[in-house]
Amino acid sequence: MEYRPGWVNNKPEQLLHLVRLQPSKMELRVLKPRELPKQRSQEYLEQSGALAVFNGGYFDPQDQVLGLLYAGRWVQSKPAGGSAFGGVFSLIGTKPSLHPIFQISEQEYQGLRNAPDLRFMIQCGPRLLADGQPVAGLEKTVTRRTAIAFDEQGRLILLASAPAYGMSFAQLQAYLRDQLKVKWALNLDGGSSTQCSVKGRVDNPGYSPVPYALGIFAR
Repeated sequence: MEYRPGWVNNKPEQLLHLVRLQPSKMELRVLKPRELPKQRSQEYLEQSGALAVFNGGYFDPQDQVLGLLYAGRWVQSKPAGGSAFGGVFSLIGTKPSLHPIFQISEQEYQGLRNAPDLRFMIQCGPRLLADGQPVAGLEKTVTRRTAIAFDEQGRLILLASAPAYGMSFAQLQAYLRDQLKVKWALNLDGGSSTQCSVKGRVDNPGYSPVPYALGIFAR
């Protein structure tokens, strides 16, 4: 796993924290709080022994996971509807993929869900990049962002913006395509939930604790 900071448009104030990992050597796990209903990424990191922790997808006011979520087991097996849940990222064996969940056939959808070597799946949105092209029609709100992406070598990238910096979807799309050279990317929960912690490197706090997080571990 590799950690590095990144700067949108090479501006010091527009800071992102990124990790890049090889699926053959690392795995994603869903982390739940041990005591309080919600925790911050640094607390998840310290309690789990993960190498890095990022906030994950959406959740409802009762802190229940919204959208498909699988990591060795189904945390949420029921898909969510609506444009905010238009993408499903999956890791089958060592191969990542990103699909427009409402535009694929039922056969393809069931094939993803029931793949014998399915390791990870999350439904969130919107999709940011599809085969190197920015997905059109996204809102123009400026806020903190968290995202998951993968490059042509099949390496996964997770990123979260720093506390003082918000960005539009268009800015994030351009950064992912032009500076990181990735072709596929999915937005995760953002705003006050955006946060990450990388062991021995950085604690990028969120404004709010979250009811679950994504932990990165060595296989």
